Order: sequence, then C-alpha cells, then structure tokens
Amino acid sequence: MKKFIDFIKKVGSIMYDLFIASNRWKHLIAGGIVYLAVMVSMSIWTPFDPVTWQCAFGSTIATLIVMLALEYKDKAHGGLFDCKDILAGVTVPIVGDIVIIFLKIFSNPI
Repeated sequence: MKKFIDFIKKVGSIMYDLFIASNRWKHLIAGGIVYLAVMVSMSIWTPFDPVTWQCAFGSTIATLIVMLALEYKDKAHGGLFDCKDILAGVTVPIVGDIVIIFLKIFSNPI
C-alpha cells in the first residue's frame, strides 16, 4: 500500500510540474475548446450525414495544426519551441478520439 501511495504522490508531483507550474493547463483548455468547436461545426455543416469518428479525427488534426501554429508564434517572437505544450494541447482530442472509438466499437451488437 505504501508503494501505491508513493506512486500516486510521484505522479501528482509530475502532473503539478507539467501543468500547474507552467502554462500548459491553458494549452489543455484551448485544445479542448478548438476540438469541440471544430467537431460541432463539422457535424452541423457537413452536407451529408456526418460520421462521428471522421468528425473527431478531423477535429484532432485541426487542433494539432492550431497548436503547431501557436508554438511557431512563440518561436517567432523570441520564445522556445516546446513540444510539451503541443502535447498538452492535443491531450483532450486524443482522449476524445479514444472514447469515440470505444463507443463505436462497443455500441454495435454483433
């Protein structure tokens, strides 16, 4: 039990350093907002019947492009290019895609 508690403390300290101590939590929120906005717009304005997983993957690609553009902007203005910021911004879309895939797999009866 002590090893498990130590593991939880270690993971908590890593998450604190990655998200709270830096501004990566802002990238996480912005990535989620971009993902949901593109997902909703693709679902609404698709001229044919939208497929959920195609909208999800398209939204993930759009979010990745936005995060890359933000990091390029940081580098162009004298900052550093940080891959962890990109990963933080794409975390919500990747988790969303995994959830949609599992829902798609387990919702269809055989």
